[in-house]
Amino acid sequence: MTTLAKKFISYGELNDKNIAQLEKLNSVVLPVKYSSQFYKNILSDANCFLDIAFYCKDMVVGGICYRKEKSNTSNSANPKKRLYIMTLSVLENYRRLGIGSHFLEKVISAAQDDASIEDVYLHVHVDNDLAISFYKNFGFEVKERIDGYYKDVNPPDCFILSKVIERK
Repeated sequence: MTTLAKKFISYGELNDKNIAQLEKLNSVVLPVKYSSQFYKNILSDANCFLDIAFYCKDMVVGGICYRKEKSNTSNSANPKKRLYIMTLSVLENYRRLGIGSHFLEKVISAAQDDASIEDVYLHVHVDNDLAISFYKNFGFEVKERIDGYYKDVNPPDCFILSKVIERK
């Protein structure tokens, strides 16, 4: 795949007509398998945000699902939020075309535009050096290791990566 392929990449919103394509994409790319109910729930959750990348306007080649959550440091006098990246996936042949960067920049920008958001975070498998490096390039830091986080992945451990949001 060459950079010429970038001309054929477009972005759109996830809906009930293309969600099965995202489910298939994630099942191929991610080590964790999500149920069909997971995808139905994210479509109807007002705190979830979804984006997909198309090749030639019809083939889903990337996707991101993230949600706004209450922060652990939040209280009634100071209600703080976080953005949690649930999934971010790009088919291997379409990587290095800026799709993942596009998604991550959009999430970070959304967080910067919302004064209540203090950080963006996600879980990454401990052996996924490529993903860890990708996120570090955007200012994410490894905050914690959770042993036994995944059920059907070996090793079952993950890192929590986080990026504190700086206001524009």
